[in-house]
Amino acid sequence: EAVLPSNNYNYAMSCGTLVEVGNADCAPAGLISASYYYEDANNFGTLIMWGCEERAKVTGYNIYRSTDNSNYSLIGNVSSRQNAFRDQVAPGTYYYQVTAVYDNGCESRPSANAEDPTLDYAIVEVTSVGNTDNNVALYPNPTNGLVKIMANGMRHITVVSTLGQVVFDADIEGDEYQINMAQFNTGVYVVRIATENGVSTQRVTVVR
Repeated sequence: EAVLPSNNYNYAMSCGTLVEVGNADCAPAGLISASYYYEDANNFGTLIMWGCEERAKVTGYNIYRSTDNSNYSLIGNVSSRQNAFRDQVAPGTYYYQVTAVYDNGCESRPSANAEDPTLDYAIVEVTSVGNTDNNVALYPNPTNGLVKIMANGMRHITVVSTLGQVVFDADIEGDEYQINMAQFNTGVYVVRIATENGVSTQRVTVVR
């Protein structure tokens, strides 16, 4: 039996009443999403959420984490009533998967990503400073061309694909900057904006 890290815990969100609809197909949980959270210098990390699988024979959910989107380790399991999990981790880029576990021992395939259902994981970049999202503007989103980023005292911008590839990385000086997203493939990208006041992590979708 896996020994889970003590700093990982289920969040106070719960699923509704489960209904009896069988489990023959060992269906996965609902769509997964993950986001960075910051409460203070000693409490920050990832919040993973997923849609509830409303099947009475689901006994719980397993949460997996990877740093390379290849080797995943079990970091937590919660009851079928829970649909969120917090993972306190060091700064870095992390990938997460969630599976549903049934009373016959079947474990489903990983859930699809809420933003890109072709993926079976969610990606998050965790920093050790406060998130300044309320002071950052990024538009248009979705985009098929230029994206304007506005924030006071920008210092650095990094854009990462859902595959974990850094597609843009540059030092910035100023309060406005434009990136031509048309040069990238369609999909969802994580935009990390470092300013003199902290770091903001945004998501932008490229369409055609």
